[in-house]
Amino acid sequence: MAILKGQLEIETGDVLYPETSADNVFDPSGKSVAVLIGDIDGVLSAVINGTDFDAQLTDLLGV
Repeated sequence: MAILKGQLEIETGDVLYPETSADNVFDPSGKSVAVLIGDIDGVLSAVINGTDFDAQLTDLLGV
């Protein structure tokens, strides 16, 4: 059986590494994706559990 090997690239030519974990990927501000996921999870949990009605998810996401 043949094995097809290659790499994933986005339009800018940057190579994507699917085996990379979230703690090794950083956003432009220097936060790891794992930290960002934790931040979003905390805000969503607070809103769902009714403990924080002032949570600003849009500020956290930058939208």
